[in-house]
Amino acid sequence: MSASKAIGATAGDDTLGWAAVALFYSAVHIAHAVLAVADIPERYRHPENHQGTEPHPGTNIILRTRFLVGWEFYQSLFSESVAVRYEGRRVDQEALNHLRDDYAVLRAWARPILESRGVPRKDWP
Repeated sequence: MSASKAIGATAGDDTLGWAAVALFYSAVHIAHAVLAVADIPERYRHPENHQGTEPHPGTNIILRTRFLVGWEFYQSLFSESVAVRYEGRRVDQEALNHLRDDYAVLRAWARPILESRGVPRKDWP
């Protein structure tokens, strides 16, 4: 079931924007699951915010510098979420569909990483 259907969203409804926000926060969990098991320095494994800089970089910085493929899809979800939450952007069905596609690619990118690190399938985001 799509996020928009799960929360009863319809075209032209502000709820589509909040469905985009929900997708982003699910993407945060995916990114953090990957970072927690990745072969990266310990200080990068558990970011405390989105935009932090060295010596404690945030999720966005770590993904952009160490996981460019995952970053591309995470970034679109992050940017849209910020626009909805802080700029009042409305999301139409076409835009939400694009974000759902980005989310699906992000999950597909994360799964082999989690699998190769022995994370049990039941624990995957």
